[in-house]
Amino acid sequence: MNPTACRVCRQLLNRYTDLATGEWTWRHSAAAGRPDHDPQPVPADTVATEYRCDFCSDPKVIYVHRTRNVDAHFIADDHHQVHRYGTNWAACITCSILVEACDAEGLTTRAQAAIGADLTGDARHALRQLQVTILDSLQAGRTLTSVGEWQPMPVAATLLPKVRDRLSALLRGTDQIDLLPAELRQAVADGLDGARLYWVDPEFTDLTRHATAALPDTPFEPTDLPAPHGLLAWALPLATLAAVSWTSTTNGLVAVGYRAVGAGLQGPDLQRLREHVGWLVPTWCRQVPDGSTVAPTNPARPLSAALLLIAQQLAQTSHAPVDDRIRKAYRRQRREEPEVRLIQIRGRRGAPRAGGNGGQLTGEGISREYRWWVRGHWRQQPYGPGRSQRRLIYINPQLRGPQDQPIKATTTVRVIGQHG
Repeated sequence: MNPTACRVCRQLLNRYTDLATGEWTWRHSAAAGRPDHDPQPVPADTVATEYRCDFCSDPKVIYVHRTRNVDAHFIADDHHQVHRYGTNWAACITCSILVEACDAEGLTTRAQAAIGADLTGDARHALRQLQVTILDSLQAGRTLTSVGEWQPMPVAATLLPKVRDRLSALLRGTDQIDLLPAELRQAVADGLDGARLYWVDPEFTDLTRHATAALPDTPFEPTDLPAPHGLLAWALPLATLAAVSWTSTTNGLVAVGYRAVGAGLQGPDLQRLREHVGWLVPTWCRQVPDGSTVAPTNPARPLSAALLLIAQQLAQTSHAPVDDRIRKAYRRQRREEPEVRLIQIRGRRGAPRAGGNGGQLTGEGISREYRWWVRGHWRQQPYGPGRSQRRLIYINPQLRGPQDQPIKATTTVRVIGQHG
């Protein structure tokens, strides 16, 4: 049965069946507290559903465990209801480890702490019995999921080699992964092993964001790639997107987007997450055949825009520092020392040419008493023999007008400054 959520509060709903009448109803879970409205059920994938750990109600879900169908029976003098739990159990990292260890007592203690009540006697016995039933019905394996509520966060440039290695190990591990087809996992992991590492500074991140929104439909070409395989992380996440990898194959490109996990966790919980998962979780995977168009709805569009900007040589690269402990670990493993390339916007052009008017005149020699922003845009640039071919290039936002005049107050500055 597909999950169902409340349209009003976006909380998952529980299904109860009355065995005497066969009628069933939806109810809010205990994690929802005491809502001020009746459940309004809709398919969970039609609203921004708030998923929580089914054992302790933590919103930082990271795994889904599967069981046989689990039902709970509630019997009273005048009715007999069944709570249909289904087969999927979302879990935070700590509860997932307790599930893997079949620790019913540990799960019960965490659930009781989440409820915030001192459960004793029959209530605690019933709760523990539910945990035992779940563990007795457990199916082999678990699935890494992207439905958890994680605050967007960047990945530090100094840690990027370690992040890459942990991600590669994750893809080669035994956990199933949402949204990443099993037949592509090995290819992506192999690509990550040889990936060139890029970390995009805040200004170039803003440029990518703006260029992505303005990007027209354009075919992807292998010549746009700065390297056959790469992992690119942004200093500021693009919505929830923290990083993207690309892997070159005989059929084109395999692009994978990742969100960062770990924000809000501390101590042992954070350590467990880093050991079992790492820093990044796949949230989408797209195959991009050579010459195919990256449509506006394709989540790989920010990668396409970033690669075009880099290919256009709007970027300058330098080496970012790498954590000394990671460098030493690479040496112990007799691996080549890792390199992280820092991507920044190229510096501004030099002073106006001799004989220019210093910005005092614009257009057809018309004098302006203010400066104004011209938004960035993409343009088809002629090149090649007889300038018969076309290449998509990005024209940076520009501030036009006399340099000694104020910026027009009605103008919205949409993008970034540049390095001088």
